[in-house]
This record gives sequence, structure tokens and C-alpha cells, in this order.
Amino acid sequence: MDPSSASVHSDYFAGGDVAKRGGAPSGDVAGSGGEWMASMAHDLLQATDAVEATRRERVEDGWEVVDSRAVDALQLKRTEFVVRGTRRLVVYETADQDRTTAACMLDGEEPFGSVTWPAAFAAATALVRIAKARGSLRGLTILELGAGTGLVSLVAHAWGAKAVATDNTEVSLRVLRASRAELSDAKRFVVCALDFSKEADVAAAVRRLGPFDVVVAAATLYVPGLARATARAVVASRATARLVVDPTPVGRAAFIEELRADAEFQEAMVESSAVRVAGRDESYSCPYDGAYARGFEDLNAPE
Repeated sequence: MDPSSASVHSDYFAGGDVAKRGGAPSGDVAGSGGEWMASMAHDLLQATDAVEATRRERVEDGWEVVDSRAVDALQLKRTEFVVRGTRRLVVYETADQDRTTAACMLDGEEPFGSVTWPAAFAAATALVRIAKARGSLRGLTILELGAGTGLVSLVAHAWGAKAVATDNTEVSLRVLRASRAELSDAKRFVVCALDFSKEADVAAAVRRLGPFDVVVAAATLYVPGLARATARAVVASRATARLVVDPTPVGRAAFIEELRADAEFQEAMVESSAVRVAGRDESYSCPYDGAYARGFEDLNAPE
């Protein structure tokens, strides 16, 4: 990375602009114990049976519906956030992480996108600081890879950008659509199913939804294979600016190797002054390791 651009990027991360929300994500997404899993699976199968019964009733009534999934039976919880003291946004997550893990196992998908991870707060920090420096994010189109609950995309939308939130798991797509339904200007918030490990799918998304000014990936480097896929997708997005945030050293090395470019990860600061839960008085600040940013100085001037 060019030293001069590194100093520009460090301005975005120093000082911090986003709150870490209520501690670590609730529940153990990895799950433990055969007895626990059997109990959760039993409960989810019962709930899925109820969803299937509703599906059959709708088919009989002439509705066009898709096959039911275990994640369709999960309850969602709604949390309101305040962005920089004025803008408000709603993020949905699944209400019970144990049940989410069981449901995702039944459906054969990962449960990780059903909660908001610390990396998303660090990425949102950068976008808030960029928005402050520019006055807004209006005129920019931002692509988020592996959006999960969509905090980063929702913050981008709150600051005026068009956000394209992508994920390849049904549980994430469900919470993203729930959050989108809360927006007054939902046209600027696109939810798209995308497996970014498939280069042809990324290319198709760029043709259909691009061009993109910024590509963001948060917490997608936790295994080397996915880290390499992140690097390829970041390049394939053809975005002017790139932001990748993840603390995983092994994945980070694989990402840089696949990128085949000079890249460095910086410390990002997370503070409660940027995004906080509505109605909660808190003062929070911590360093987060680490964030890769490039190309923000090349973005077009704000509209």
C-alpha cells in the first residue's frame, strides 16, 4: 500500500465511530453436546412441521410458495440503533442462537450470519468516518459480501448510499429482508442471494447490480479457503474502494497472498459515539485488529 494512502485510511479508523453492541454475540454458534442438539432439533422439526402445514394450506388456496425450511420457523428480534445521534436504523437477528444453530444444521447451511459480529462494527466505523469526511455517502453504491445481519449496509444506507447486501444463507437473507422492510427508502437497499466463492456469480452480480464504488467484507476470513474467495470477489467486484475487516491471522495471510498485492491490515477503533442501541446510555471504546482499506481517496467527489 502506498504510504500516503495508508495515512489517509488511518484517519478513517482512528478515534472510532461505532459502538460494540452489548458484548459478544449471544449463544455458541458452534453448538455442543449431542443431547442438546437432539432436543433443539426435535423442537425445530416440530416448528418446521407447522411451517410445512401452513405451506400446504397456502398451496391449497392457490398461493405460490417455496418449500419450507427450518430457518423459516425461527423467531426474529428487532433492535433499533442510533447512528451518529440522529439517524435511526433497525437490525434484525434471530432471537435464539441455539435454535438457529439447530435449524441451520437441519437445512445444511451455516448459522454465522444470524448475529452481528464485532468486525461489522469496525467496518461501520470506517464508513461513518468516510461519510463525515465527505458530508454523506450519497452517489455511492456499496456492495457488501457476506452481509450477515447487514449492519454495514444499513449504516451505508443511513448515510445516503445505495447498499447491495449479499449473502448465500437463507437465515441471513431472511433477517436482511426483515430489516429492509423497515426502511422508508427501500429502493436504495438491495438484498441479493450471492455465493461470492463462485466467480461467475460475482461477475453476474456486477453486471446486474454494478458498477460499485465500494466493496466491503467483514468477518469473512475465518478459514483460508473463504479468505482466498474474499480476495477474488473483492477484485471481481471492480469497486474503486475496498474495505475488508477481520481479526483472523491465518485467513488474513491467505487473503493477502491471493490478492497478490501489497496489502496491510491496520488497527480499527470502535466507539459508542457512532452507532448505539436506541435508549441505551453507554460509553464504549476499544481497538479492533485489523482492517484492510484501499482506494477511498479515488472515490468521486460527493454529490
